[in-house]
Amino acid sequence: MLYFKFSFVFIWAVISLATCSPDDGNDPEDSCEHSDLQVEIEVEENKATATATGGEPPYEYVWSDDTEGNVFTIEWPGNFEVTVTDSNGCTDTDSFLVEGISSIVGVWEIVIFEDTIPVGEFSFYYSEECPNILVNKTSSSGTIEFTPDGLFFYSWTDHTILTQIQYNSDCEIIDDLPDTEYYTTEKGKGYFNYDGSQFVLYYFEGGEETVSLLGPNRIKIYQEEYVRK
Repeated sequence: MLYFKFSFVFIWAVISLATCSPDDGNDPEDSCEHSDLQVEIEVEENKATATATGGEPPYEYVWSDDTEGNVFTIEWPGNFEVTVTDSNGCTDTDSFLVEGISSIVGVWEIVIFEDTIPVGEFSFYYSEECPNILVNKTSSSGTIEFTPDGLFFYSWTDHTILTQIQYNSDCEIIDDLPDTEYYTTEKGKGYFNYDGSQFVLYYFEGGEETVSLLGPNRIKIYQEEYVRK
């Protein structure tokens, strides 16, 4: 097993587990018992690369989550394993453990806010008394950065457009003044850790949130979805 500990220091250890396909019991020299098939994993940042040697090419690589190919993108801490199979059906297995925080380290940018709305589009808000009157619309953008020492820094900006529509008690528009726009930016920081199943954010100004994994290089915090920049 290859131990890959995320911090400023990488710790490595390798165990390669060779197996072979069943044969007819005659154990010929070209059977898996005599195969020199081996696979080794190298990890760099958030990418693991498996390389097979020996055996009989071509090779087939399958990771523990059924991902195929010799390159695997590390999205989250955990145990990962690759099995290589050569053209004779012989197999070899290697694995590695990702601990710590480095899989999330980096800058992430908001692409979705309020659960469904893409950045660049607006959420619309209407008058409670007159649902046909658009009062304002808002959009959000921002980033969050996770550092190797367990800190995070965020900057979120709301873009608000006031429609300046004036209306009477019958919900009739009596004037439509030019829109006004303004931006408000909130910045802050905190620390985070991995509790064994998910990342938890602790804000210095109070409160905490969890980070959900949505897919390759995509996470969700509260209603906002982020992609790695």
